[in-house]
Amino acid sequence: MKKIKRWDKSCRIWKLEKNVMVKTPVRGFDFDDIPYLSLKENGDLEIRGGYAWNGCSPKTAGLGTVFGTPEGALPQSREKEEIESNLEKKGYTDLHWNHPRTYYATLVHDSLYQISDYRAKQIDRKDADLIFFDILRAYRFPAARLYYLVVRIFGRYYWGEDPL
Repeated sequence: MKKIKRWDKSCRIWKLEKNVMVKTPVRGFDFDDIPYLSLKENGDLEIRGGYAWNGCSPKTAGLGTVFGTPEGALPQSREKEEIESNLEKKGYTDLHWNHPRTYYATLVHDSLYQISDYRAKQIDRKDADLIFFDILRAYRFPAARLYYLVVRIFGRYYWGEDPL
């Protein structure tokens, strides 16, 4: 019987429309073991269109809706230039300003945590958490420090273990 991974049990609220490439500090191995995700030896993380994730955790579904941690509002159009500049300075050229402030941060973070189920010993959890924080700051998310602190404290319970 196939083991159900944690992402199979989550309340998915987001589905990526097109491929996204993000540079990460994770180096030294290629990963292409599961659909929708690949990580190259140079640190390029490709998340393919169709990938679904639950955004900010925890979440629960009920009464026809999803309840849980707030995702952050859409940035205002007047913030477009500043957010695009922040993203460009940090090298996040595939990310766009017109999504909820936590959208891409949780996309990349959840992807790296999912890969950790296969390669936990080859990825530093702190790197995954710092990318999350970095993207939140690029989007000028007011609760970026709080969300980062929460993933640093509770992320260890969701970080994968290499299969035997």
